[in-house]
Amino acid sequence: MMDDDLFEREYKLSFESDSTRLISPKSILLMNRIKQDFIHREFNHVPLEISNNILWAPDFNPTYMDYETLYRKSFLFVVDTA
Repeated sequence: MMDDDLFEREYKLSFESDSTRLISPKSILLMNRIKQDFIHREFNHVPLEISNNILWAPDFNPTYMDYETLYRKSFLFVVDTA
């Protein structure tokens, strides 16, 4: 059986309250000011089970692009598994 101190050291269960490691109130205000909600867009040729899980920046609408433009563009998808 594992000793409690060893377990705590192994899995870092201590909370670091050092002010240099916490997000400052100023940074939180900045993040709240610049955050934006992403929105869902439907695509004609993409199954709903896929397109329902893709969110887009509100100022970008790829559904208005023609096929040639879409074909030449690159898209970066970020997957958050948390």
